[in-house]
Amino acid sequence: MSQKKPNHTIRSSTSRTLLKTATWRVISSATTIILVWFFTGSAVLSLSIGAVEFITKTLLYYTHERFWLHVLWGKWIDGEGQ
Repeated sequence: MSQKKPNHTIRSSTSRTLLKTATWRVISSATTIILVWFFTGSAVLSLSIGAVEFITKTLLYYTHERFWLHVLWGKWIDGEGQ
């Protein structure tokens, strides 16, 4: 199945991706910190794990998000079909 390129280019700015990355990481890292604290009872361990996963997963999410900007599957311009 070949992908049909649209006549219009749909773009997303790097600053939009960075903001999406930052807001998601705050929510996700807070969840990790709370869960580790709940299961271990250690604030130090939970904050340490939260800090490491914040940095690594921020880089992974940003790269993942930018990659998907180039995938045409599932994208369309209103009025041009699906």
